[in-house]
Amino acid sequence: MLEHKPQLDSVRAFAILAVLLGHFGNIPIAGQGVELFFVLSGFLITRILIDGKSQCEHLPGLQRAFILRQFYVRRFLRIFPAFYGLLLILSLATHWNSDAHLGWDNAVLWKSMWFHATYTSNFWFAFTEKWDPWITSHFWSLAIEEQFYLFWPWIVFIVRRKHLWIAAVLLSLSGPAFRAAMIVYHGNALGTLTPTYFDFLGFGGLLAVVWGNPAAQLIFRLTGILAVVVVGVGFVLGFAMQNVMILSALAFAALVSKSAEGFTGSVGSVLRWSVLRYIGRISYGMYLYHFLALLIIVRVCKKLHTGLPEAGVNRFVVAGILTVSMAALSWHLFEGPINRLKRFFPYRPRPSPSGVGLPAVLQA
Repeated sequence: MLEHKPQLDSVRAFAILAVLLGHFGNIPIAGQGVELFFVLSGFLITRILIDGKSQCEHLPGLQRAFILRQFYVRRFLRIFPAFYGLLLILSLATHWNSDAHLGWDNAVLWKSMWFHATYTSNFWFAFTEKWDPWITSHFWSLAIEEQFYLFWPWIVFIVRRKHLWIAAVLLSLSGPAFRAAMIVYHGNALGTLTPTYFDFLGFGGLLAVVWGNPAAQLIFRLTGILAVVVVGVGFVLGFAMQNVMILSALAFAALVSKSAEGFTGSVGSVLRWSVLRYIGRISYGMYLYHFLALLIIVRVCKKLHTGLPEAGVNRFVVAGILTVSMAALSWHLFEGPINRLKRFFPYRPRPSPSGVGLPAVLQA
């Protein structure tokens, strides 16, 4: 199976710090942090599935579904408990909102809760055309991830390895095609729908498909460097974001490619820094809880009759520290213990004494 890539934890850390800088520090880079997460997800999920599939290729097709089952169970253990726990907490936030206006309507929160609970938050924000309620406004990207998991693992499972790169390329190209259609049909409000980010997820997947091919990796990295240059020129000339998002996807894929292999020198030293790697490890919790942390700060400031820290350095530091603290507690006391249950659902089929190569877990 894909061994742990320590420097990718640090890449996750940079992604979540970009989100916090955007939401707390008033620096408009939160979207880039989310996009980097998408590339990471596309790469890691595809690589895990490819490696798992290769271990079961000697089995009949229905028995190979063992890998898909393990994948979905492991995703459930990692993602669902903390997410639904947060939804439960947010349902209690309506009580807080009853005596202090926090910027949302309780009726809207309850109405949107069904979308969040079914991982369709991105549809809610696309069709209401506003980020309301703000306390759940970051759930759109989690919905995109889950919707990606609904179909991409099946494609990896069904398509032969030598043809899988074609599927990844088609997925990647459909992203800018969808964004172009939005421009033509004035559908910019639909920018939270999953196809908008198919190039980020797709290039991550393509990187996983060609992993181990030095020539393909070199092409990825050179293209990524060129993309960074073009994106810089695009910003200077004022190009619309829809025109450069695919270049951002290429740049992030190049970063993930080199980080997975391992940077050397001073860059490698930074990416091996234990603090960054730890932040990356708890980045899911940080993403989940960072608006809850802001809500708590609002309530505390009201109780103390003090002003809310202004968006910028002050809010980034105060809310950032609380976010890290909440995510660390969540990881060590809640997420981590549940995540360790994955050991009961390994991707490697267990040998069966009764023969026929059937994984033992499928014989029960």
